[in-house]
Amino acid sequence: MKFTKGLLTLFVISSSFAFNIPISKRDEIDDALAQYDKMTNSNGQINSSNSQTNVNNFNQGQINSNTNNINQGQVNSNTNNINQGQVNSNINNNVNSQNTNGNINNINISNECQNVINEYRSCFQSLRKDNYDKDNIEEYCKNFNTEKCQSLYNQGLNAVPECSNISNEFKDQIKLKFDVINYTFKLLCAKDENGNFCPISKNYIENGNTGFENSGFDKYLNETCKSKKCINSAIDAFTLLENSNLADRMPNKNNKREMVEGVDAISSIVKTLKSEGCSAQAMVQQSDATTLSITNTLLFTFGLLLLWLNN
Repeated sequence: MKFTKGLLTLFVISSSFAFNIPISKRDEIDDALAQYDKMTNSNGQINSSNSQTNVNNFNQGQINSNTNNINQGQVNSNTNNINQGQVNSNINNNVNSQNTNGNINNINISNECQNVINEYRSCFQSLRKDNYDKDNIEEYCKNFNTEKCQSLYNQGLNAVPECSNISNEFKDQIKLKFDVINYTFKLLCAKDENGNFCPISKNYIENGNTGFENSGFDKYLNETCKSKKCINSAIDAFTLLENSNLADRMPNKNNKREMVEGVDAISSIVKTLKSEGCSAQAMVQQSDATTLSITNTLLFTFGLLLLWLNN
């Protein structure tokens, strides 16, 4: 299976979904995540903040979307640092938020729940910065791998008993976003038996999306097969994204079809990593006639996800 520049798009979606989270015309999840980052003016209500996104060019990771150079993937933006928690907000026990249907829902969040959520702020602050590279990735990974943050990402709000009164539907929405962040850093922070970053991780950290051009992803996927730990880490990360049901979140049938194709591409990566050929470091390349080019498919797929998140 030939994967031309494939991972480029995967980091585009994860960065866009996990870091570029405007607070407008969306599910209650956005207001809750705004609370996690920065609590200000403890009387009043959370006010949704309008953000506008221009997604102009999905090729080569140059997605213009209102946040500044996320993931070195040239995701350009201008949202007044919404994801830094700098949201104009006043918090009360009753949180008013607007869902995708434009209806106003009230979510009763107890003081106990809010207080515990504040204790998890570091899990969001360290993962929501404009840029990470070889000079600071260790700091990100160290925080990501703490027992506290891993518990939250793996269990969602179920890891916070004080928030048990929140609806399961709301918890599921938050868990989906956690899954995408979890996937991103599982892949970025993966290390081999010698404590070195795995090939996919190292290449992306050092070179960004350009490191996967001209069939580059094939090369680093093949090198991943030289380490059992790297294989397992990649399988865990891609399986997490594969099982996140992102396609079901697409309201438009045509867009949903493109998303499904992107999920199929991820499934093919997982199958390759699980293959005997990978374990034996002898991956068999199929002919160009049966090549699944996930570059354009996933670029468009993840671009659609950006549009969906901002409408």
